[in-house]
Amino acid sequence: MKSDLGHGSRQEGSLPVAAGLAPEIESTENEAASPKGGDIRAPRDYEVLGGRTVFISGLSILIGGVAALVAQFFVRLRFAVTASRM
Repeated sequence: MKSDLGHGSRQEGSLPVAAGLAPEIESTENEAASPKGGDIRAPRDYEVLGGRTVFISGLSILIGGVAALVAQFFVRLRFAVTASRM
């Protein structure tokens, strides 16, 4: 069975494959269908946003806000010190 791997994706939303890789992928798919199994090496599916990512993002926003407040304090302190000397 000849597929159109080199000419476009078979499933909507999937990435196109280089035409030169089509025979290799087809042979791997045929091996995967056999009882012996194929040797497709692909990354596992992951969550888009995990709890750890949200926690680290929130923590970095909090640290940035505190740093902005500290910077404003030093700017106003510098203005107060220099304005009093005039």
